[in-house]
Amino acid sequence: VANGFSCPAAGEISGSNGSFSRHAHPDDCRKYYICLEGIAREYGCPIGTVFKIGDSDGSGACADPEDVPG
Repeated sequence: VANGFSCPAAGEISGSNGSFSRHAHPDDCRKYYICLEGIAREYGCPIGTVFKIGDSDGSGACADPEDVPG
């Protein structure tokens, strides 16, 4: 658990890369979590970028704000 975030159970994420998945931070669009083998780690995007949720569950990357919907 990283700041209250718990990784999804194994097998809950379709399209994830094995035991590795990325998840948006619930309160800060500049941060995200990487779940590796069930352990959440908090990361931040480089200055001037925000986390963009990917097309498949458990995917995503930092991107320019104008390229992120919402």
